[in-house]
Amino acid sequence: LPALRATDPMAQDAKSSVLSIALMCTASAMFACVIGLTKIAGSANAPMLWFTAAAMIGSGVVLILVSHLAGKAKIILRRDVLLYGAVSGGLMVAYNAINFVSVAHVGASFVSLAFILPTLLTYTFAVLLGMDRLALSKLFAVTCGVAGGTVLARAKLGTVSGADAGWVVLAICNPMLMAISNIYRTRFWPRGMGPLLASALMLFLGGLLCLPVAALVDGDVSSLLSPDNLQVLVVVTALFTLQYPAFLGVQYLSGPDFLSLSGPLIGVFGAAGAFLLLNEAAPPGLVLAAALMIGGVIVFQAALRRDHQRFA
Repeated sequence: LPALRATDPMAQDAKSSVLSIALMCTASAMFACVIGLTKIAGSANAPMLWFTAAAMIGSGVVLILVSHLAGKAKIILRRDVLLYGAVSGGLMVAYNAINFVSVAHVGASFVSLAFILPTLLTYTFAVLLGMDRLALSKLFAVTCGVAGGTVLARAKLGTVSGADAGWVVLAICNPMLMAISNIYRTRFWPRGMGPLLASALMLFLGGLLCLPVAALVDGDVSSLLSPDNLQVLVVVTALFTLQYPAFLGVQYLSGPDFLSLSGPLIGVFGAAGAFLLLNEAAPPGLVLAAALMIGGVIVFQAALRRDHQRFA
């Protein structure tokens, strides 16, 4: 799939570029909404691993049905397709579960801002795997991003104690899982599979993998069935059904580097929603951390553009 190797929307025709940008902005806004909604559910003592599994399985079933009706599910039982869905789903459920469980402990704004980091970490893993070359400008960008994440984490650790400190560390390290997921989905994308079926299998199989973990860790599922928690679950399931085909559509059209730009958008949308709608206080060190991380993203994208112009 040559489209998976593109790293800049300028390399595509104007229609594909506009579609990629529109899909990414829409999906990022929906992801930010999910973060806020899961804080509401977590604060209401919903069992968040059961919540994660239910939302993923429910949205996966809907997308499998849509794929079948659209004639896109003919390869669903192919071995490489099922393996791809299981591995990408396992990675997805890992970082979603960490987000969903930690947000009640560290806040929606902190979790949202951590999404800025996958942009830079995706490049780091691509270099380690030989999928990209090492460049000083990109290395500087990664250093800025990591420094920003460190500032944010250290400042937040100064305001929490006990078990919540562990959630801070998990939340700030979680972007590594997202970056690994971005790289895996690109490198092993099965031939003949479109983003609709890819997102369907990722959600459904990831949700199934979460079930035994939820049973072991959360135990009783009854609190998930309260009217308030069920309402939030239905909305999150609907958002999953829309946002993941959009995200994988961006990756299919423009590659993992461009997809990783959704991180800063999720950070901005999620933090703004947390401040304005959830009445959260700004995390300590916000201005310096955000400046470092966003500055790193800007430097990184400038380097990508220079690379494209050099090799075009």
